[in-house]
Amino acid sequence: MYTCFPSRALLAALLCVVVSQACAQNLYRYKNDHGVVVIDDNVPPKYIPGGYEILSRGGQLLEVVPPQSEEVVEDESVIEERKREDSFILKSFGSVAEIRSAGERKLQLLEREIQLVESNINDTRKQRAREQARAANYQRSGQAVPDAVKDVLTQLDQQENKAKKILDERRREYADQQALYLKYESRYNELTAEQGSTAAHRESSS
Repeated sequence: MYTCFPSRALLAALLCVVVSQACAQNLYRYKNDHGVVVIDDNVPPKYIPGGYEILSRGGQLLEVVPPQSEEVVEDESVIEERKREDSFILKSFGSVAEIRSAGERKLQLLEREIQLVESNINDTRKQRAREQARAANYQRSGQAVPDAVKDVLTQLDQQENKAKKILDERRREYADQQALYLKYESRYNELTAEQGSTAAHRESSS
C-alpha cells in the first residue's frame, strides 16, 4: 500500500493558513480620542502608541501591549533632529575651514554688538555721575533736588538696567555660537570620515 505524505512546502503553506486564521480570530481593545474603550478586529495606527489589549473571540485577555514610553518618542525626535542638523552641516559647509570662517564672522558681529552695548553703559554711567553731581550741589546749597534731575537719574538707572540685560544676552549668545560652531566642526569631521569609510568599503567590495 502506498501512502502519500504532504511535501514540506505544502505543510508550511497549511501552517501559514492556520496561523492567519488564528490571528484573524483575535479582537483588540483600545481607547479612542475621546477616551472611549473600543473593541474591534484591528487597532487603527494612530491608537497603537497608546497601547492596546489582545482578546480572544470569547473575550479572554491574551496579551497586553503597553503604551509607547515618552522616552521612545523623545529618542525618535532626537534622531530626526540629528539627521536635519547633519544635512544642514553637509549642505552648508565644504570644509572645516569654511565652518571656522563662518563661525568667526558670526562671533565678530556679536563682539561688535557687545562692545556697542558696553560703550552705551559707560556713557550712561558718565551722564549719571554728572546728574548726581548736580543733585549734590543742590543739596549742599540747602536746596531741594529738582524733580527734573530726579527724573533723569531714574531714566538713566532704567537705561543701564536694560542695557545690562541686553549685554548678558549677547554674551550668552556669543558663548552659545562659539560652542555651536565647534560642534559643527567636530560633527563635520565625523560625517566626512564616515563617508570616506563607506566609499572605501564600496571600492574594496567592487
